[in-house]
Amino acid sequence: MPRALTLRQGGGLGTAEGGAGAMESGADSDAGVEGGAGADSNGEFLHCFGCQMKLLREAAGLTQAQLGERMGCGEAQIAAVEQGRRIPRPELVDAVDREVGGRGCWLP
Repeated sequence: MPRALTLRQGGGLGTAEGGAGAMESGADSDAGVEGGAGADSNGEFLHCFGCQMKLLREAAGLTQAQLGERMGCGEAQIAAVEQGRRIPRPELVDAVDREVGGRGCWLP
């Protein structure tokens, strides 16, 4: 079964089996970022995660457009994840990690 990213209470990252919590490409991912219990910590976590992704991408010498092309998605999706506005699918997290040489430093 595919892994799904989950946001733990307190802002940590976890995984769960199955597809629960994973976003389909093009789906609106603002749910859980604003409003509801724990929204602040979730938003802070997504922002931190996005900043790490941006740092790794830049260290690899890639633009958002180049990374998006290599991942099979658009520049806008990469930008939204980096800005903490979109919850990335686990498959995207794994693929970006491999592409930018993150060596799993931001994976659970």
